[in-house]
Amino acid sequence: IPVEKPLVDRLKYIQQRTLIITGVFDRNTGIPVSKIFAREIPNNNWVLFNRSAHFPDLEETNQFVRTVIDFLES
Repeated sequence: IPVEKPLVDRLKYIQQRTLIITGVFDRNTGIPVSKIFAREIPNNNWVLFNRSAHFPDLEETNQFVRTVIDFLES
């Protein structure tokens, strides 16, 4: 079943606080897609991982865990 509106057109309706995590070397989605998310999702916190590609949770585990915990506790 096709969706009525593409995801990019629905991002502005996300009401929840949103954590956007991006590895600066991610060639799959990376910074260009994260910029769209950050621009369109009203209540977001965008964090760049400077030594990661697509898997910051594996590539910078300690910073990833700290970032998620800080977000959840805020």
